[in-house]
Amino acid sequence: MEFENQNAFEEIVSKEGLNLFLGAGFSVHSYNRDDTKLLLGSELKDYLLRHFDLNQFTSSSLAKVATHLKRNRKGDFYYLLKNFYTVNRFDDTYLSLQNLPVVNIFTTNIDNLCEKIWENSCGNYISDVEVYGYIESPGINLYKLHGSVTYTHEKEMLFSSAELSGAFLRDPALWHTVSMKLASKPTLFWGTNLEDPNIIDTLNSETNGNRPSFPKWIVILPDVKMDWIADEFSNNGYRVIRSTTNELLTYFANKKFIKNQNQISLKEELSRFFPKEYLQSIENSNHPSRPIASFYQGADPTWSDVLQGKLAKISFYSGILERILKKNNCHITGSPGSGKTTLLMQLAISKEISGTKFFFSDIDPERAIFFAKKINKEELVFVFLDNVADNIESYNIIKSLPQVTIITAERDVKYESVKHLLKINKNQIVDVSDLQTYDIQNICDSMQRRTQYFPNERVSLFELCYKLWSGQDFISRINSLLEQIQRHSSDLLEFYSLMTYVRYTGISASMDMMLCYYADDKIIDYKKIYEFKSMIDSLVDDTTPLDDNYQDYFTLRSQAFSELSIKYLPANFLAKVLTKFHKNVYRGLIKRFDIFRKKAVDADITTKAFPDINEGKKFYTMVLKNIESPFVIHQFSLYLWRKGNIKEAWFQIDDAYTRSSGKIYSINNTHALILFASNIHKKPDDKGIVLETLKSTFAVLENCLQYDQRKSYHLTTYVHHSLEYFKKFKDEYGEKCLNNAYNYLNNELAKDQYIPHKTYRDFVYLKNEIEKVKNFNK
Repeated sequence: MEFENQNAFEEIVSKEGLNLFLGAGFSVHSYNRDDTKLLLGSELKDYLLRHFDLNQFTSSSLAKVATHLKRNRKGDFYYLLKNFYTVNRFDDTYLSLQNLPVVNIFTTNIDNLCEKIWENSCGNYISDVEVYGYIESPGINLYKLHGSVTYTHEKEMLFSSAELSGAFLRDPALWHTVSMKLASKPTLFWGTNLEDPNIIDTLNSETNGNRPSFPKWIVILPDVKMDWIADEFSNNGYRVIRSTTNELLTYFANKKFIKNQNQISLKEELSRFFPKEYLQSIENSNHPSRPIASFYQGADPTWSDVLQGKLAKISFYSGILERILKKNNCHITGSPGSGKTTLLMQLAISKEISGTKFFFSDIDPERAIFFAKKINKEELVFVFLDNVADNIESYNIIKSLPQVTIITAERDVKYESVKHLLKINKNQIVDVSDLQTYDIQNICDSMQRRTQYFPNERVSLFELCYKLWSGQDFISRINSLLEQIQRHSSDLLEFYSLMTYVRYTGISASMDMMLCYYADDKIIDYKKIYEFKSMIDSLVDDTTPLDDNYQDYFTLRSQAFSELSIKYLPANFLAKVLTKFHKNVYRGLIKRFDIFRKKAVDADITTKAFPDINEGKKFYTMVLKNIESPFVIHQFSLYLWRKGNIKEAWFQIDDAYTRSSGKIYSINNTHALILFASNIHKKPDDKGIVLETLKSTFAVLENCLQYDQRKSYHLTTYVHHSLEYFKKFKDEYGEKCLNNAYNYLNNELAKDQYIPHKTYRDFVYLKNEIEKVKNFNK
């Protein structure tokens, strides 16, 4: 092996980490389910010609053969690829890569070798950005540029530079992302000859805004025939490694780029891998202090606020603490702004709870599995998990660990939508929505303010603190802030709108995300972004992870603040943010993309952003070019329905229903909703088509009520439809549906289950409405 600048490689990789860019030559020592080596390009082409009897394509390229098969026999073709390229075993020398501090992996291979290599690693774990978006260290971000056998059939697999070129053209945000990430760390190109001009372009300094770029190494076989290629790359600034794959893997096996985990204690290990979640690390950290007024003015609580002990403990604290001390799992729920997160943090730092403690605001499933490996030697572990609805898979992984007591928090409305997945007993749930008189007095005393009384209305912790501190209501404050920002400049209002949108979707904005967002604005660079941030510093928090030295992260001060603020943003600015974001920002830059996508294009926000239905249609059409998902089509149909275009709304929801094969109950619900709305005002025809169509919607909803655990969601629609149908037709079928609705409501109200306050009030109201109609018609 000949390794150019080997010492420099070892030094810079140890300090900065490493990108891997992998091609077919990397996978040469791996085997599929039939225990045969993975086929390389020419070998795959020859097999396809024989298997599918395509003699007419003998002189064609693999790309052309693949294009023909995707067009004519896609199902058979993809089934074959999944069998051929799903890795069953591989040479043990690949495990040496676990010694490398890998940050990002870019691969043009469609196999799952990378996932298999890091499957049982205790030093780091791998995550596909297509699923979860960007993750932090010690996770490794995997970018599969040509698709993968692990994806569904709907996601294309690419076989040529032309196809990748087309993908870059359709989604320029992907191209920007790859270029930035390749420039952000030293990169090792392995098993690829870099024939694709798009990949070459991503390495140019102009592509990534002339940001500093790290060195690049490329692996070339030590064959005399490859000498001219080695010279070519060397002349273009690459450091050349002349080596076989096996030789390079053996070299990595004998080098330690990462400190040996056996040489550090478990506490050191937990502090290293979970610096912002391990309570001992949190308590020992030097947290930046901030005025407690920031919390009173609407900002999320910070560890500085909680550790100082200046925040009053509400009356629910002692009861929940008692449950935890008995090693009972517990779930805290309540309305927005009721203090769930604050209470969860206060409990986490309690000295009365002795054991190994962690606090997670979010944790993806891959990291949850990694976490489980790390604490397997601990006897008693307490996990405090906020935002549990966004972390269901991780919750179930952690909950299954016998040594763990888990305390979770979530909004009551969100809990209602995921309760069937959480499977939490009623007696484990504590609703903190309603502050007691004692709580209000205690908070007033802690803030040294005159006691406030709210005899006829409920008040949240968020609202109480804000009113006590500022003396005004929150909505007035938001409107005055927006006026001040807009008077300063439209660019600043756009930045604020971006921060609001990002927080509304439940994520933070990294500098990479913002640079991509502003990719078309030549006058806005990272300095300007910091300038914007400084102008509204009191509204935007720095959420930079402790283990990310490469870039900063920003977000609006609180979720409650963002949800109120987004209602009052000028529609044209919100529309501009949505359009630019989804055009320029690739999912691989978004930390916790799985959370972001739930609200990113929902009809609640697009209805506000696009009052002009043609602009809204244009936006959804753009999004669907890159994410052709039934969930996006579902939101598109809801947007059209709210805008009064029932005909097009029906077309879209029927498409979503067909694509999902009627297996997604939320889509089924909207399908019934829009079909009902499309026909309820029509006059019954001689053939009975209108009545039969209306009756079919009840059948769909009854199916949802029978098989989907989220009964509240479907029951509300069923009751409204029953009332409307009966009032119009007053027939036997309508009376039957009305009776069914009444019985459903009584059954839900009688169950020994937790029902959020709002849902309970809605059910009681609907029950009374049915009784009024039935009594009126007696």
